[in-house]
Amino acid sequence: MKAPGEELIIRMWDTITRDCIGGLLKPWQTRRMGKANTDVLIDEKRELAQLEKDLKTIQSPCLLTDSSGSDVQQEKIEPTLDLVKFEQMSNNLALQRNLKEEINISKAILIAEEKLSQSTSEANDKEVESDWMYSWREKTKGISSEEMQRLWGNVLAGEIVRPGTYSLRTLELLKNISKDEAEVIVQMAPFVFDNSILQGCDDTLKEFGLDTDKLLLLQEIGVLVGVDSIGLTINYGSRDENKFVNGMKFGNKFIVVRDSDPKKTLTLSVISLTRQGIEIMSLCEFEENVKAMDDLARRVKEKGFQVYIAEKVTHPNGRVTLKNETPYVFSN
Repeated sequence: MKAPGEELIIRMWDTITRDCIGGLLKPWQTRRMGKANTDVLIDEKRELAQLEKDLKTIQSPCLLTDSSGSDVQQEKIEPTLDLVKFEQMSNNLALQRNLKEEINISKAILIAEEKLSQSTSEANDKEVESDWMYSWREKTKGISSEEMQRLWGNVLAGEIVRPGTYSLRTLELLKNISKDEAEVIVQMAPFVFDNSILQGCDDTLKEFGLDTDKLLLLQEIGVLVGVDSIGLTINYGSRDENKFVNGMKFGNKFIVVRDSDPKKTLTLSVISLTRQGIEIMSLCEFEENVKAMDDLARRVKEKGFQVYIAEKVTHPNGRVTLKNETPYVFSN
């Protein structure tokens, strides 16, 4: 019997082997022989750390000598370029650079493997495209920060679980995003419902440090749209022919909307996430903001609907169901 996530891990290794990525890591078949996968992960992380340490100790050869070849500095003698040493140094630097890039890629792959080992999702029949893998590799190879390597490892894991989760444009956006911008995205995440932020709740947003300038920044980098304009709306019709029933995803909760009239429509003014914003949001781990949920529930009630709250349950096949539905109780 396969361990949780093992099918996904096999899919990942088949994919990176197909596209010749992760050359420093042992092939999947070798990794599975004689050791538990967790032990192999520990060993390979240790080996990569030692390789990275050894790489830092490599000293580049001296490029310049005087015309006599002496290492001693002499007055009034212009240094000349030693072409042999220059070629040796160029080759040495290229080797060091390539090795460092492979270490960065390997670390991100191991993070993805660790993430997949904890997944309960089912493997998808669709394959990750080679162009996507090449783009991921090119963007990951220059990442030395452990925090950013974890981000790119999570991106790979998400794409393995569901190919097409992250577009090439989203990869480009992630590559260019700064740490400060990333922090604002994380700050925004608890206020998002149905890939939107409710318009007209500035006081709540400001209370938690998300002012208009930050929202405009997110619009500028391509995460949000509609910050500085009006007119963006979401319209909710009924999912039931006999009565009005619909709802909104809000983090791990679900705001359920009910009414006796199935012909009613609920309209909300919003700031919307772009496609790239939606894809990036899937990388964020957060808890929904209670005051933001209160704002949404209050807005819905003001429009004459009944509001309930339920827990969202996501199944391995991606299907979402609800449980424990109760009338919404405001926090204040």
